[in-house]
Amino acid sequence: MSIVIEKVENFDKMSKEDAQSCIDQVVALCEENRIHLSKYGNCTGQGTLTSIQEYETDKRKNRLFSVDDVQRIYSAIPRLVAQRKTINKKTGSYGLKHAFEKIIGYCTNGETIMAMILYGFTANFGRDRHVNCCFNFKYLKTT
Repeated sequence: MSIVIEKVENFDKMSKEDAQSCIDQVVALCEENRIHLSKYGNCTGQGTLTSIQEYETDKRKNRLFSVDDVQRIYSAIPRLVAQRKTINKKTGSYGLKHAFEKIIGYCTNGETIMAMILYGFTANFGRDRHVNCCFNFKYLKTT
């Protein structure tokens, strides 16, 4: 199962309200595809840390993601990765989260997934809709 949208330009510079609206649209698209994305990843996936009941409560209270953290990850994307045509199955979202942490400090798996989707990357959760996903990315060479 894959989730992809067009890149949301300047997401990292949006007001919190506009950014939250973009996040809400991605959450709705994910739910249409039976993916319940929160800061922990896909709550319906194998290996999830949170239940659907907790997801629904967090969604109602607008606590699925930290807008500030998603914007912070989004702004770091061009320093770490670029798009490629095929899905990178060697490094999943959890590994990518750790690579971002070396640049920006602590971040969550789900907020990394959300930022990558908003940047226009394809998130592939596989047939079993795992808690993690893979993306069509390659690491940039660092000097």
